[in-house]
Amino acid sequence: AIAMILVIWRRPTGLSGERELNLLRRPGRQAVMASTAPPRHVESDRLTAVHLSRRYAGVVAVDDVSLDFETDSITGIIGPNGAGKTTLLNMLAGDIKPSAGTVSVGGVVRQASAFRFARSGVARTFQNIRVFPHMTVLENVVVAARQVEPDLGHAEAAAMGELARMGLERFADQPAARLAYGQRRRLEVARALALKPRFLLLDEPAAGMNAVETAELVSILSTV
Repeated sequence: AIAMILVIWRRPTGLSGERELNLLRRPGRQAVMASTAPPRHVESDRLTAVHLSRRYAGVVAVDDVSLDFETDSITGIIGPNGAGKTTLLNMLAGDIKPSAGTVSVGGVVRQASAFRFARSGVARTFQNIRVFPHMTVLENVVVAARQVEPDLGHAEAAAMGELARMGLERFADQPAARLAYGQRRRLEVARALALKPRFLLLDEPAAGMNAVETAELVSILSTV
């Protein structure tokens, strides 16, 4: 089971990324709303933030947020530009240290370290695409797969499986820089899934994609 957490940008005039919201409406899936109340308990398959805050000098980016994510659920974090969505995701992924509060994975409080969080079952994509442009598409995913499968042959097989899931297997030997924009978005998701995470954090996964590309991505994510 996996928990999927999506950051979705809200324009002043309405939502940007309504197709991503279709994931939240799937039967049997639970959409979790943010709460400032701390969770009552922590279980092994939970990603939990308690009284999480982040300040940059005099700017409060995230203020006293408590959230509890369970596996086999989909959560949407929706807000306008500057609301602190990406900052929150950065703390949940261990990329930055909170100014206050804690993040725990499986009931264990984790210190900020993206590597340690990834080893604990937390994977993510980024608002601005971060692929290794001069590496092949396959190598981009093998980098992640080797973290959970030390054997190179097994890691390559696992990476090819994730590329196939994303419809990218035919590009495996091409440099990632040659992929179209939407394909690079899917490559990021494939790399995150190669970590075999329990918690998948997606920061505006369809940003910059056209309607067809977005529909394809939503269709793929709905099967994860």
